[in-house]
Amino acid sequence: MLELLDDFLLLSYRKSTLGAYHMEPVQLLEIITNIVAELKPESEKKNVAIDIRIPSDFPQLWADREGLNEVFSNLLNNAVKYNGENGAIKVSAKQKDDFIEINVADTGIGIASEDCPKIFDEFYRSANAKLYKIEGTGLGLAIVKEIVEAHDGCISVQSELGKGCKFTVLFPKRRL
Repeated sequence: MLELLDDFLLLSYRKSTLGAYHMEPVQLLEIITNIVAELKPESEKKNVAIDIRIPSDFPQLWADREGLNEVFSNLLNNAVKYNGENGAIKVSAKQKDDFIEINVADTGIGIASEDCPKIFDEFYRSANAKLYKIEGTGLGLAIVKEIVEAHDGCISVQSELGKGCKFTVLFPKRRL
């Protein structure tokens, strides 16, 4: 119940404070590395390997540091949570035209194609997540979408049941 309340308050806060984002140059690799370090005990417990493929000289993003941390904490936490024993997660980033593309891919339980368009809706949980009895509030990906869109970005998912998910986040390039 406390997790649900925390997520609901965070989503409400993010929706109501669109102008309150503190935009600054942010090093993506630093954010991802810190999150992976925090998730290490849980990933090691399940023997889930996390491969970060972001060059050390990758351009900084013009973003809200706390917001980016929330986005990638949620995506990586989900990737660990929905992965099985001996799974894998790959985080990569590249420059693509006028965008920065960041991918978080896992080898977890996957999402049915009919559920993919709904997973960013508030309180939506896929049947597959319920089947595996994986706990969650159904708000995490709604929070992620809210933050990404507040940065003029977009998020999408590709998935296949039993084969995992790939979340793609696009942020527009900005001059720093």
